[in-house]
Amino acid sequence: QEVICPYCEVSSYRVHSIYQREIQDLPLQDKQTGLLLAVRKIFCDNPECSHKTFSERFVLLLRMRKRQSVSLKKY
Repeated sequence: QEVICPYCEVSSYRVHSIYQREIQDLPLQDKQTGLLLAVRKIFCDNPECSHKTFSERFVLLLRMRKRQSVSLKKY
């Protein structure tokens, strides 16, 4: 699956690695909940780009560099 580089906006699909992020989400029945996301790190194939790799972004779920879901922030 292709992903757009956030720095140069060129599409790429070569996976560098995969890592997990733990995200806090809305509580369920007064219990703290979390999400484990498998995030792909992707090679940028644009030789003109200032970054060689970048991570997938989940803009509907998370704000950049945050550890809480968007819905929890609104809660």
